[in-house]
Amino acid sequence: MVCFDTDFLVAVLRGDDDAVVKLKEYERIQVAICTTPISACELFKGAYSSSYPSQNVMLVEEMLKNLRLLDFKLTSCSKAGEISNRLRRTGKPASDTDIMIAAITLSHDEVLITRNIKHFEGIPELRMETW
Repeated sequence: MVCFDTDFLVAVLRGDDDAVVKLKEYERIQVAICTTPISACELFKGAYSSSYPSQNVMLVEEMLKNLRLLDFKLTSCSKAGEISNRLRRTGKPASDTDIMIAAITLSHDEVLITRNIKHFEGIPELRMETW
């Protein structure tokens, strides 16, 4: 299974050719696909703040119907705290949302699909792929 980061999902919604090809490839080889509740929140935030909120909220809802939403469970919370503290100590802090996305992805043993490699570079145990 692979876990889509917000940037990948936004790219698909915008019709980015590379992202759409990557999504179709996962579907063709029947890889289970998912995202995090954090990415879902970020998508809705963007949709509601757009010029066409009603239309974009519907697009987000339709997209999310086709994805498994990973649980944000206690192990994810613990992992987020661990990552946040480690990054702070090493002088490489990350945003809370990126830390939560990484923690959820790790606690479910998934691969994160993202182009925002720099956002997650301080988390070496996180497996990532780009498109």
